[in-house]
Amino acid sequence: FYQQLKKDEYKEYDNASYSIRRKISYKEVPDAVMTFEKKTGRYMCQPKQELSLIIHPERQVYFFASFVQTKNEEYWKHTIIDTETKQQLEGGNSYHLYDNPYK
Repeated sequence: FYQQLKKDEYKEYDNASYSIRRKISYKEVPDAVMTFEKKTGRYMCQPKQELSLIIHPERQVYFFASFVQTKNEEYWKHTIIDTETKQQLEGGNSYHLYDNPYK
């Protein structure tokens, strides 16, 4: 499925430091986002992502996430796509400057 996506729908970062491609139930999305953020250093005790009440918790979705860190910058993005309709349900991206604590 990932190979069939158009680049404007979702594309992992080139030279990504960490990426995820998983098929999960919609109720698992908050845990998947939290795990992704913890593994990429973005997690700061934020509350779990709220689930949409419109989407059934057992609905199967694709969860794609990608992270890249350069010398001076960090980028995150993720998308959630319904497995049946192939429509994007949610997504987001983030960026900030990276200050290497070891220099």
